[in-house]
Amino acid sequence: MRQEPSILIYTDTLGAISETFVAGLIACVRTLGQEPMIVTHRLSSASPAGGRVTVIPRYFRRWSPLWLANLTLRVLAGRQLFERDLRRLLARSTVDVVHAQFGQPGYDIFRALPRDRRPAVRLVVNFYGYDASGLPESVPAWRRRYAELFRYPNLAVVVEGPAMRARLTSLGCPESAIHIVPLCLAEPAEGWPMTPRDSASRDSRVLGFVGRFVEKKGFAFALRALAPLLAGRPGVRVVMVGDGPERPLIERLVADHGLADRVMFLGMRPHAQVLAEVARMGALVVPSLTAHDGDSEGGAPTIVAEAQLVGTPVIASDHADIPSSLSDHSFLFKEGDARSFLEAVERYLADGGGIYDTDRARVLTIERHDPGRLREIYAGIYRGGQGG
Repeated sequence: MRQEPSILIYTDTLGAISETFVAGLIACVRTLGQEPMIVTHRLSSASPAGGRVTVIPRYFRRWSPLWLANLTLRVLAGRQLFERDLRRLLARSTVDVVHAQFGQPGYDIFRALPRDRRPAVRLVVNFYGYDASGLPESVPAWRRRYAELFRYPNLAVVVEGPAMRARLTSLGCPESAIHIVPLCLAEPAEGWPMTPRDSASRDSRVLGFVGRFVEKKGFAFALRALAPLLAGRPGVRVVMVGDGPERPLIERLVADHGLADRVMFLGMRPHAQVLAEVARMGALVVPSLTAHDGDSEGGAPTIVAEAQLVGTPVIASDHADIPSSLSDHSFLFKEGDARSFLEAVERYLADGGGIYDTDRARVLTIERHDPGRLREIYAGIYRGGQGG
């Protein structure tokens, strides 16, 4: 009987409300036969329960003794306190696979691997967005760091789609090391697959936005473009689920265009509540674009797949890997193009999204994100399978 490899999953933050795909991946890996060791620097209140979780402190209260010691070490030696503890943990462990979430942790744990165990340890790194887009543009040193990481001989890099694969190859990652794997979706309370909503419960006049309020989500762009349409269609409303640094800008846009009674801000919500809100929306609007600092979705927002599972039409830009994640392109529009965006919204409003094939979108999304299928894909990657 074949012994399954032992696995260590490394992520900066465990349970971040905007990173449900990490929880989904951990749940997927747990079905492989051996409980993975999980290493993180921060635990959120929403972190997955159970398992072997090791927390290595990395973030310290400003001006505390540890903060000052860490700052001194970083300035004088280019290192941080957490690196020592990470190296010690890896030296004691006997794991076969180290699986990092995001490129920065991938590089950190690559540097911490004991040299006498390289390349026996299989190193798997999932890239998701900013780590491969905005970061190398705003901090050029990361290009050099990634080049070093990509030379690791037993490396597997996981991305969500062909656009992200092209981005990683442009950064120097060997194409043979790259695997295209759909996101592991976090399982809702009612289990997999998510239950589609009753179409009668959907208000076709509600346009919904879900995500962090940051430039790459395109929310400010979309509201500017929508302002004339909303002014001319009193029945159409906007619901925004999320929060972030661009919230003051977005609230100012709403006030300047006299849309305070047409746009509702619901703030950050737990995953189950987000899905319930999406199920009530007429359509989910995903106007993602490339930010001025180069930041992009990389793949596609998780909410695109989740909307298709609950039967909500999606109005989305052709940014990054959204087209390959979207099963119905009826309301796909050109990234950052206001006219193309408004034409897609008008097509949706013409019949309340009736032309969108929600049943087919749900079936294809279930196939794409099936936990059993993803489990087998990751099992092959852990055993050293080739990219594709």
